[in-house]
Amino acid sequence: MRLSARPLPRLWQDKTTIVLSAILAASPWLLGYADLGIAKWNAVVLGAVLGLGASAMLLWRPCWPDFWVAFMAFWLAMSPRILGFSDRLAPTVTADVIGAAVVVLALWAAVLRSRALLETPHAAGSEPPARPPVAPDRPRKAA
Repeated sequence: MRLSARPLPRLWQDKTTIVLSAILAASPWLLGYADLGIAKWNAVVLGAVLGLGASAMLLWRPCWPDFWVAFMAFWLAMSPRILGFSDRLAPTVTADVIGAAVVVLALWAAVLRSRALLETPHAAGSEPPARPPVAPDRPRKAA
């Protein structure tokens, strides 16, 4: 398998992740838990981080931001239990639903990018240049 020099495709999963991260960042005010400091800041900061990661996936299209976004979304889904606000329904459901959705989207995008990277023909359909023939060994002159 040869690696491609062509850019990888822009994926709808990245755009959806950006929308979900904006909803996450606004959710403390939309769902009425802005008074709960740790949950509010968790949503705002992770919304910004996920949005930046999805923007990196959309602009540069390497595979590593997909895994970073998936890890941060996993943290988002686990954060109500770790940070201690799992007794509040709105921030917990928001973190769980958006976190799970973004994990799936990011890993799906990583798989699609990896396949596109490995399956795209070399240099837009051309074969790599042939290697020059190697000269045969010449006999050495006796001294």
